[in-house]
Amino acid sequence: MRRRSGFTLIELVLALVLVAFGLLALVATSAVVTREVGSAGTRVAAALAARNRVEWLGVTPCASLVGGAVTHPRGVREWWTVERNGNTVALRDSVVIATPSGPRALVLQSGRVC
Repeated sequence: MRRRSGFTLIELVLALVLVAFGLLALVATSAVVTREVGSAGTRVAAALAARNRVEWLGVTPCASLVGGAVTHPRGVREWWTVERNGNTVALRDSVVIATPSGPRALVLQSGRVC
């Protein structure tokens, strides 16, 4: 008998198993990346909502400043408070979002003189 060059059946099966595990790992990683990208969009929406509210409170006339709450799209809940202390006003905006790992909160604080 003469020896043939090439792969044995065991080597071929082992190579296919390794490729299958690699593809499964790639699919699992892409699912995690997709979930994180969606979560990042919600976090950006929350940060923009908080920033816009603090800027809006900063330009609102002092006599009109009041607290409140609102629910935005994408599950973003926001509430803000106005605390007066003499001629200064403390502004606080809190935003809560739902993420796959649980709720996350963002709080922005600012102050101004009235």
